[in-house]
Amino acid sequence: MDLQNDYILLEETGRTVQRISTEGKLLGESKRNFLRMVKLKKAARGRGIKLEFLPHKFTRHRENTTFLNWKTDELFWKIQWIFPEADNYTVSDSKVLDICTLSNTLSKYITPSENVDHKQVLTVYESAGKDGIKVLLKAEKIPGNKYYMANLENTISHNLRGKLILEHPVFYVILSKNLNNYEIDERSVSEMVSQDKYIRAINENQNFLFSTVND
Repeated sequence: MDLQNDYILLEETGRTVQRISTEGKLLGESKRNFLRMVKLKKAARGRGIKLEFLPHKFTRHRENTTFLNWKTDELFWKIQWIFPEADNYTVSDSKVLDICTLSNTLSKYITPSENVDHKQVLTVYESAGKDGIKVLLKAEKIPGNKYYMANLENTISHNLRGKLILEHPVFYVILSKNLNNYEIDERSVSEMVSQDKYIRAINENQNFLFSTVND
């Protein structure tokens, strides 16, 4: 009987140790993820960008590879590209430095000499060339399907300034002739900044990491 009790106690102890170890790892991962979000949000705030995150259960959050090199303050965005004229073909760049221009980042998908992996799918965009396309940034947490017009010659950071970004930017690459099919938010960056309390606080250097303001 004593041997049986010792065996049961040993099993229970083993399960307890395993549970504590697992929970410890989860707590460690949770802490690291929280610190990562804090640093990313602070870096975005310094660039005039309102960055928000989804709960961990959402795929968009779990697959967000946006990265901050905190030593150099270099921000690398995950960028998702959607091509509506190619049956909503979707592709992502995992880490793009925010000082890169939108044009240079997009070129590998629409330039014939560079577009190898996606050539068969994106031929309509290759034919149109840069002069025949527009790039739109999906407007998040705004009623209806609205978009911001992006400037191909500006940096990614400049195109995101004054905007709310949910996890990472989502850009729609469309043919210029189809622009009328999309509802564009025509406000300038300065207008958006003045109308958004959080962004206005950023520009006034108020020191908080997470939005406590109801927009």
